[in-house]
Amino acid sequence: MAGIHDPAAAKGIPMKYFHVSAAMPEKEYGDLFGFGKNSPGQQAQRYNKLLAKGLADLGNETCVLSVPPIPRSVRFFKKTSLPGSTENGLEYRFFEVLNVPVIKNVFAYFQGKKAIKKLVKEYGAENIRVSCDLLSLSASLGVLKAARKAGVKIAGVVTDLPSFLAGAPSSRLYGKMFAKAASLCGGIVAVTKQAAAKLLPETDAGGKPFTVIEGIASPENISADAEAPENIDFSGKTVLYAGGLEHEYGIMTLVFAFKEAAVPDSRLIICGAGTLADEIERIAAEDGSVVYAGVVPNSKVRAAEKKVTLLVNPRPAGEFTAYSFPSKNIEYMSSGTPVLAYMLPGIPEEYREFMIIPAAEDEKSLAEALREALNLPCDILRKKGEAAAEFVMAEKSPAKQAAKLIALFDGM
Repeated sequence: MAGIHDPAAAKGIPMKYFHVSAAMPEKEYGDLFGFGKNSPGQQAQRYNKLLAKGLADLGNETCVLSVPPIPRSVRFFKKTSLPGSTENGLEYRFFEVLNVPVIKNVFAYFQGKKAIKKLVKEYGAENIRVSCDLLSLSASLGVLKAARKAGVKIAGVVTDLPSFLAGAPSSRLYGKMFAKAASLCGGIVAVTKQAAAKLLPETDAGGKPFTVIEGIASPENISADAEAPENIDFSGKTVLYAGGLEHEYGIMTLVFAFKEAAVPDSRLIICGAGTLADEIERIAAEDGSVVYAGVVPNSKVRAAEKKVTLLVNPRPAGEFTAYSFPSKNIEYMSSGTPVLAYMLPGIPEEYREFMIIPAAEDEKSLAEALREALNLPCDILRKKGEAAAEFVMAEKSPAKQAAKLIALFDGM
């Protein structure tokens, strides 16, 4: 059982885990943002939700301290207060958000300090463990300052390095604040070994313990509970991409490669939001083989992933790909549907045999890989997808990955 090395556990006192991030239950996310083209991305939230779920699955009392990622386009110059909630047995408590430039960050910082002081007073510093998604920077800084002062063990979770995050602030101040947050942590969770190697020396965190949790598979992906969107036709040979619609993710290369592949009775279904949403919507209006489904709730995306012929992640290699892991690949693999994707530098070698990999990262090679995969016998495709699902569910489950975080805390 997790936590057996902790003094509190030895005394019979249950350890309590708190995870600070922008993760939100799907209902609250939908009520606040809807599921439109400009809604905040859900992928990083998903990683954090599954990490917290893994802590709970190990038998630990776990709560997400959620910092709703409210952009200026939603409730600008207003305060948002949400009541506590639960999803899949996981408790959520929400920070208030005062959506005013600069004040918003200061407000989150002091809320973070206040939250930790309250938890220490209620449970005792030795009986709580706190992990923070450092990209929720202002709140994490407040949490880290208070936790360090109180002697609480705390781990920083780094899903992306700020310098390689699409749309991240590029100011030197932001970089210094992020470095400060990382250096305040007792240990670091990174998504690749390369990211940990780059992060630790740059943030004066050298010598601190770290662990790699590249992604987390969700059992919900292979359940029969969720229903796929009713407005999508899944007949024939269908290819699905669900994720960010940005140039750096290779989405336009996928669209053109699919057209070049020209497989009869096939359709490319695209779900997601981003700067290319309007362009993809325009292409879909002109070409019936391309379907833009808009922003779809995660539960419906997971159901759709099980119904299509092939799942594709066209994200190409680049300077930043060694420092991040395409968690979309694990979500795809969990579905049991075969996955076509590039073998990026940040992907461990153990994943290779469970993916269909194009010969090169260009439109022509992607088109050839799509054509070959869609023309394979159904039983061969099915076995490829089933093998991938068995691998990630056995080796990358929430509990198995969260156990690495527990071990990190035990090593501090």
